[in-house]
This record gives sequence, C-alpha cells and structure tokens, in this order.
Amino acid sequence: MTGDVHFSLVTPTDILVLQQICRETFRDTYEAFNTPENIQQYLEHNLSVEQLNKELTDPNSRFYFARSNDELVGYMKLNFPGAQTALNKKDSLEIERIYVKKSFQGKKFGYFQFQKAVELARENNCSILWLGVWEHNTKAFEFYKIQGLTVFDSHEFILGEDVQKDWLMHLSIS
Repeated sequence: MTGDVHFSLVTPTDILVLQQICRETFRDTYEAFNTPENIQQYLEHNLSVEQLNKELTDPNSRFYFARSNDELVGYMKLNFPGAQTALNKKDSLEIERIYVKKSFQGKKFGYFQFQKAVELARENNCSILWLGVWEHNTKAFEFYKIQGLTVFDSHEFILGEDVQKDWLMHLSIS
C-alpha cells in the first residue's frame, strides 16, 4: 500500500476491466483535443482486447490497478527493457501509461501511482525512470516536473492519422 491506495498486478482475467478503464481515461484525457476519428481509431487499434492482451502477456510489461476503498481509481503500465517505446537501456523502467479516472483527479492518486513506479524501479535495480508526455498535456508535464523529471528528448506518437510529439522525461533513481 502507498498512501491510501492499494495496487494489484493486472492479470489476463482482468482484460475487460482493463480495457474499460484504458478507454475511459484515454477519452477523458484527449477527446477534447483531437478529432473523433483519430480517437476512435486509437481506441479500436491500441486499446482493443487483442492488443491489450498482447501487452499484458509480454513478460517485460506490467499493468497495475490502483484502488482506494476497493474502488478502481486508475491504472498504470510499466515497461522494462525489451518492451520500452524508446530508451530501452538495461537499467531503465518506462511508465508508458499512468491514468487516474476523472472523478478521482486532484486527490493525489496520480502521485501515489508515480511513487509506486519509483518503488518498483528501485526494487528492480533500475537507475532511470522515464516516460513520454504529450507536448500539449501541460497538466501532466508540470506534474512530472514537480516530481523531479527533466526532458531529455522527444519522439513521435501516432494518434489515428495525427503525428504528435511527446516529450521524453527521466528521473535518476538512487
């Protein structure tokens, strides 16, 4: 337990719950800033049961549900080398996704998830924790800056037909 949040490793039997929270939080975060067609294409391709199951069964990736008072408040996906979207250094851990349901935002659940990722990085002897954040997601960007992450590069993120830019940010773990 971190704070008043309990974490559980997502298993294949949780696939429909995972898909639901992935789609809900993705829509809530990006729908207002992107075309309905691009959002729908992303949901159908990147957040399909088939794709999520492929990611879930990758031995280098882990999904975690975050719960408070037995209520699902968010989730995160962590990638070790071999599954990372960019860096892939042997001692790095990527936070590929970290989301909190809209109704639970502003209550430190994102912070608790981030702290869990730091804890897991330490447990796995990772010296670098990193992630990509959309250049227009200023709320998330500022949150990560407050947590001590700094920009080290950028990469493309494809949303439907739209090529977007993510800032790559990292934190040294000691």
